[in-house]
Amino acid sequence: IAFGLPSSREDSDPLVYSYEFAGAALFQAVLFIVVAAIIAYIYSAGEWRDTFGFKRFTWRDVRLALVVAVGSIVAGAVFEVFLQAGDRQGIAADTWDPSRATPFVINAILIVGLGPFVEELFFRGVGVRVLSVFGASAAIVVTGVLFALVHGIWEALPALAVFGIGAGYVRYKTNSMFPAFIAHACFNA
Repeated sequence: IAFGLPSSREDSDPLVYSYEFAGAALFQAVLFIVVAAIIAYIYSAGEWRDTFGFKRFTWRDVRLALVVAVGSIVAGAVFEVFLQAGDRQGIAADTWDPSRATPFVINAILIVGLGPFVEELFFRGVGVRVLSVFGASAAIVVTGVLFALVHGIWEALPALAVFGIGAGYVRYKTNSMFPAFIAHACFNA
């Protein structure tokens, strides 16, 4: 995920056990929300709900989101064999440390809940809507690639771009950012 500390950390302590990771995630979430709100206001002050993608969705939309999530997880697993992006990211712990359950729970909530919501609001909500003036395909691909680049992990770029493009497609087809958020939460979980 984009949230948290830079991916070039030297220590091997998993980020999921770090309060600093949670603090950085919250700071970045506020920053993304503020920037998204400014862009949405400039783009269409009177239609901010449409710009953010705050629209109703159906169970059919959720099925599409789950197909994208599962497909992205499979693609990510294939890329992981060759690129080892998970090791580079340093978020997951290899072993459970019950003495650090509190930062783990906080970070799990941020990684599976807040992070996906904010990123989908920014990239698929506002991003796909604003860039759709260049065509649906351009909006979907550009936001997907930018999403991957923002994470700053070259080894994860292919897997994140596949997911970002898939989530952009979900946003475009459903006209709502919520199914893309569901896909993203499943992907991160």
